[in-house]
Amino acid sequence: MGINKCIMDVDAIEKEAHAAALVQVAQMFQRPDQLEKLDTFKKRADRKKTAVEAMLRTGVQSQLEGIRTAIGHLSTTVEDIKGVETSLQEIYTTLLAFPELKQKMAKLREANMKNSQYATSLGHLQHIYEINETIEKTREYVQDGKLLLAHKKLVD
Repeated sequence: MGINKCIMDVDAIEKEAHAAALVQVAQMFQRPDQLEKLDTFKKRADRKKTAVEAMLRTGVQSQLEGIRTAIGHLSTTVEDIKGVETSLQEIYTTLLAFPELKQKMAKLREANMKNSQYATSLGHLQHIYEINETIEKTREYVQDGKLLLAHKKLVD
């Protein structure tokens, strides 16, 4: 349907151009003496035609350059998209390992908590073993009137 419309448009444009050319020629040759200038009119028309063709060529070349540039950009974009797709696939593959890693980390977290509790227990055991010495030293400080040192010893 679109091609038929374009053909009809071209036909209509050609008919309009032909009619306009007839009017223009009729205006140029209204008097008999104007026929003597036929060669001049022909040369002028040829120059105009050549100039119009040159402008059309320049316009078409400009359009072609634009199209080449756009195709180059599209090609680069396709390569970039492929790179992004590859990166996303790598990320997806990496993320598949996370549930397993989370389970391993849960075991590690549990072991760390136990280790922390053991370290705290060892510190408490040390205080329990040293309690008699601490009491004796605190008693000495109190008897000597060194209450600040006695308080510090009890707090430690």
